[in-house]
Amino acid sequence: MRPRPCRGQLVYNLAMRIQMRAVPAVVITLAVCALAAAVVAHAQQRAAAAPRYRVDPFWPKPLPNKWSMQQIVDIYVDKDDHIWAINRRVDARPDELTAATNPPRGECCVLGPEILEFDQDGNVVNSWGAPDYHPGWPGRLQTIAVDRDKNVWLSGTTPGDSIIKFSRDGKFLKDFGHRGPKVPADQVKQDNQQTAIFPPGIGSFELDEDAREIFISDGFLNKRILVYDMDTGAFKRGWGGKGFR
Repeated sequence: MRPRPCRGQLVYNLAMRIQMRAVPAVVITLAVCALAAAVVAHAQQRAAAAPRYRVDPFWPKPLPNKWSMQQIVDIYVDKDDHIWAINRRVDARPDELTAATNPPRGECCVLGPEILEFDQDGNVVNSWGAPDYHPGWPGRLQTIAVDRDKNVWLSGTTPGDSIIKFSRDGKFLKDFGHRGPKVPADQVKQDNQQTAIFPPGIGSFELDEDAREIFISDGFLNKRILVYDMDTGAFKRGWGGKGFR
C-alpha cells in the first residue's frame, strides 16, 4: 500500500500538472508574437524602401510673358525626361485673364501657347500652338504623345478633329486624317464597322513605335479600340464595341 501523500506533495503535484498544461499555450503565444513581430518588421522595411511622393508647390515655375496656366488635360514625359503638357485655352476663365483686357484689369494673365515643354526644374524650354496655328488644329485638345524622334502628336475631341504631328519646335509634319464631319456626335449614325473616319474626333491614342502602330480609343461613339499603321494611316485591326472584329 502506497503511503498517502502529504498536503504539500499534493499541492506540488497539482502545480506541476497546471504548468505542464500551460506550456503548449505559452509556446503558441510566443510563436504568434514572434510571427507578428516579423510581419511588422517586414512591413516597416518595405515602407521604408517604397518611394514617397509629395506635392512640389513650386513646380512648374511661373510661366513667362504673363501666360496663364489654363487647363492641363494631358502630359507626356519624353526620352530626355522633359515634360510636355497640353495647356488647353478654351477652358481658361475670364477672371484668370485680367491682363488681356484693354485696358488691363490686373497684372496676370494672358492666354498662352497650348503646347508647353518643361525641363525637370519646371522651366519652359519650348512652347507653341493655338487655334489658328494650323488649319487642322484640334478644336478641343485632349491627348499628347512625343515619339523617340521628339516629334509631337496631338489629338482633339470636337467633331472634325484628328491626330496631327509636329516637330519638337512646332513645324507641321503630318495629318493622320480620318476626319469625321463637323457636326455633333449625336447627329452621326453609329456604325461599329466603319473605320474610315472618327465622327466625334479622337480622344485618346497611344503610339507603339516598335510595331509602327497607333492604338485609338473610339470610346465616344462606338466603344472600341482601333489600330492603324503609324506611317500610312491604314486600318489594321480592331476590337470591342458591338461585336467588332
